[in-house]
Amino acid sequence: VLLVMEAATNALEHVFHPARGMVFEVELHERPGGRLLLSVRDDGPGIDPASTPPHAGQRLGMHIMRALAGQLGGTLRVGGGPGTTLQVEFARA
Repeated sequence: VLLVMEAATNALEHVFHPARGMVFEVELHERPGGRLLLSVRDDGPGIDPASTPPHAGQRLGMHIMRALAGQLGGTLRVGGGPGTTLQVEFARA
């Protein structure tokens, strides 16, 4: 839940504007082996996945989401445009 809240906060800050984008979608799917895939997508201007390194120089929101994904036992994957897609696959608790 915290990861989705952080993604929503980032979308409010960077996306929601009629000229940039107005869509924010959250999906949770069950994967083989009882794993779950969380996907969060927006239709904003997008970010370059290469510009989101897992360490130095990243924005605070991305750092928080990577840490939250790690707490779930997953890794945050960032996909580019159009818009931005964030995905985390993790084991069902």
